[in-house]
Amino acid sequence: MPSPADAPALAAYGADPVLLEGIWVSGSPPLGDPYAWACARIDEFLAGWCPPGGPHGATLAIRERGRLVGFVYMSRREGCELELAYVIAPPERGKGLATRAALLATSWALEEGDFDRVLLYVDEDHSAGHRVAAKAGFRQIERVVNRIEQTGETFVQVVYVRTRKGDDPDST
Repeated sequence: MPSPADAPALAAYGADPVLLEGIWVSGSPPLGDPYAWACARIDEFLAGWCPPGGPHGATLAIRERGRLVGFVYMSRREGCELELAYVIAPPERGKGLATRAALLATSWALEEGDFDRVLLYVDEDHSAGHRVAAKAGFRQIERVVNRIEQTGETFVQVVYVRTRKGDDPDST
């Protein structure tokens, strides 16, 4: 889980806009003090583990050799369905961390949690995200077109699913 001890590392990322590229930290961007911003993000991430929850769902920290490098966001959907999102800091990408995090979080959700299905939404043009989904055992089930009301802009996401072992692989 995220920890207050992660605040200095997150603040270092927040102090440099290049290190926040790709909006990998959910929530508002840092305004003013990066350390205060980091502490607020961590508090929001931890709130996701307690009722009534936080704005980002339950959040796990991804660490490499004890150093914060990303997050896994998990949001309960209808019934026993979980939506998963993983994010890695720009300097740490391409090392297999997202695949390992997606595998671990999904395996936990399906084997230890009370979830039957884990969904992963990947932007149609995000080739690295599609590779992670495949390596983590997800299969594509549909494409969805989303519209941003404020701008009228549309974007396409590919929806992937992974289910409990023994489930019908063709069920959606």
